[in-house]
Amino acid sequence: MKFCKNKYYVYDSCFSPQQQPDDEKNAPAALAAASGFTSNGKSIPRELRKERGYGQLVFKKDLSECYVHIEIENLKSSNIKKIHIHAGAPGILGPIIVNLGELINIEKDLAKGCVLIPVKNKDIADFVLGEESSTSTKSKDPMADKYNSILPKPYTVDGIPLTSGNIATLDSLARQGLIYFNFHNDAENFYGIMRGQIYPTTEKCN
Repeated sequence: MKFCKNKYYVYDSCFSPQQQPDDEKNAPAALAAASGFTSNGKSIPRELRKERGYGQLVFKKDLSECYVHIEIENLKSSNIKKIHIHAGAPGILGPIIVNLGELINIEKDLAKGCVLIPVKNKDIADFVLGEESSTSTKSKDPMADKYNSILPKPYTVDGIPLTSGNIATLDSLARQGLIYFNFHNDAENFYGIMRGQIYPTTEKCN
C-alpha cells in the first residue's frame, strides 16, 4: 500500500532536570516508599544539575510500531537505573506507559550516549477498566504496576481517561504533548534525574 509506506509521525523532546516537579529532597516519603521509588544517596538540587538529553519518537503511519531515539549528555549510562515514558502534562506525575529500561541494557546500550529502541504494542502498559470505575494497569512489569498503583484512579491525562495501551494511544498522547520521558538513578529516584515533555516536530533523526 503505497500511501502508508515510508511515512511517519514524529515527536521530540529535550531533557533537563529543571522539568522535574520538585527537588528530590522534597519527595513525599510515604508515596516514595509505597511506589518502590525511594531514593538512596545524596541528591543534587535541580538548578545545579548539568544532565541533558534529547529524545525522538518516530511512529510508522499505520501505527504498528514506534522507534525511540535517545541521546544523553553529562550523564553516564552506569548512573541510570530506570528510563520510562509516562503519561502526563508538564509538572504532573503520571503513570508509566512504557518501561524503556526493560527493552535495553541501559549501561551497555547507552554507553556511547545514544540508543535506538523499537517499541511495539506488547511493550505498552494496558490500562483496563476495573470495578467501581477504577482503573488499574495490567502489564508484564511489576515495578511499573507498583508505581502506577499509588496514583489516583481512574488514570486520566488532562481529564481524558486512559482505557487502552497500544501504539495508537501513545501517538495520540504525544500529539497532544501529554507524555514525557523520565530518567531515574539511586539519588534521584522518585522525581528523577531529568525529564522531557514530548511534542510534535517536523525534524526526523537519520
